[in-house]
Amino acid sequence: MPQGHGAVQIPTFPNARYLVSRTEYDHFTRPEFTGERRQIFTDSLKPILDHKLLELLNVPAKGFDVSPDIRLVSTPGHTPGHVSVELTSAGKVAMISGDVLHHPIQLAHSEWNCNFDADAEQAVSTRRIFLDKLADSDTLIIGTHFPAPTVGWIRRDGDTYRFQAAQEQGWKTAGDGCS
Repeated sequence: MPQGHGAVQIPTFPNARYLVSRTEYDHFTRPEFTGERRQIFTDSLKPILDHKLLELLNVPAKGFDVSPDIRLVSTPGHTPGHVSVELTSAGKVAMISGDVLHHPIQLAHSEWNCNFDADAEQAVSTRRIFLDKLADSDTLIIGTHFPAPTVGWIRRDGDTYRFQAAQEQGWKTAGDGCS
C-alpha cells in the first residue's frame, strides 16, 4: 500500500468495498492500542478509512449475508469481531478460515492458541465449535495461514480432527502446476 517512504498510503484495491465488523474496528481503534498494535490500524484500516471506502457492519452471532453467495461468519476469539468467510457457488460451499485456525496442528490440538489471540478462552471455544460444525462435511476449508497445502476438508480423527488436503482427492490447486 505505501507509495514510497513516508508517503500517503493508498488502498490496494481502490474500487473495492471494504467490509469490516464494527466490533473489530472498535477493538483496533481503542486508545490503549499504541505502538505495534496501533500500527495494525495505521497500515491496514486507516488508508481505507481515509479514502472513504470502509463500510462498518454489525455482524450478529448468526452471521451476515453480504450477498447470496458470500456470508460473514462470526468467529470471535482471535479478536472480538473476527469473522470467517463462507462462499457458496454451484451448490458447493467453501470457508476461508481467517484467524480461527492458524495452523493444521490446531485440528489435533484445538486448545493451542496463537500468541496474538485477544481472548484465549473464547478462541478455543470458537475453534471447537467451528471444527465440530465443519468436520466430515463437504465444506472446503481454505486455511488462511496454513502452509501448503492450504485447501482441504476437516475430518474427525478419534477425539480430535485432521486436515485432508484437496490434493489427496486429486484436486489441483495453485502452487501445484494449476494455472
